[in-house]
This record gives sequence, C-alpha cells and structure tokens, in this order.
Amino acid sequence: MPIAASARSALLALLLAAPVAACGSRSSEPTAPAVVARGVSAQPSNGAIRLTNNTDGPIAYAAIELDAYTLMLASWGPCPRLAECTVEPGQTAVIPYATISMYEPGARRAVVVWWRVVSRDPAYELIADPVEFFVEL
Repeated sequence: MPIAASARSALLALLLAAPVAACGSRSSEPTAPAVVARGVSAQPSNGAIRLTNNTDGPIAYAAIELDAYTLMLASWGPCPRLAECTVEPGQTAVIPYATISMYEPGARRAVVVWWRVVSRDPAYELIADPVEFFVEL
C-alpha cells in the first residue's frame, strides 16, 4: 500500500526528530552475518548497520530500536526527503547506531524497514510495499 509523504509527516516528525540522520554514510566493515529480505541485506558493522540494495530499483529505509518499535506500528515513512535515505541498486548505506530512531546505548536489536520507491517527484514522493527485518546489534 503506497504511503504519500503528506500522510506520514506528523509521525515522521516525532520518530525522526531525534537523529534524522538514520540515513547514514556509505562505509564501514561488517562485523556479523547479514540478514536478507527480498534482495536487501542488513549487517551489523562496528557501531552501524550496513544496508545493501540488491534489487532492481531504488529503495528508501528507516531503522528503529526494537523495544521502541514494539510500542508502535511501522506505518511511517523513511525520512522527510527520499533523497536523504534512498539506496540505489547495487549500493550500500551505513546507518550508525547513534542515528537509529530511539536508539539507546546497550540496545541489542533494531528493526530496519525498507520500501520500494514509486515516485521521487518532490511534490508527491511515494513509497510502497514495506519490508521489515530485525538486526542483532
């Protein structure tokens, strides 16, 4: 089910007001096995999660600490602007633990959610088909 940018703005502001930078840098070496869901892998890596897109199209993503996730539904979107959290096919994003929404030092698991990018039109960014997986930190 597609999620329009306007429908998710209020919840996004709350969830990502902490570190909006859940859309991280692009480097860091893996430290544990990857979890794979529908062609996208997430792998713990020295205080970050390496997210690699092996699908045919761009994806958008968000990460939230597991205990916080269990208190809410994952119906929000990835970030205020898709350009800040889009991973192109064959590329990897690194999400530092400190930028995971509601992350606290000592947390042991996070949820990574990714969506298929349907439209990048700034007037009507659109994502669809959320996929979630749990990553041991």
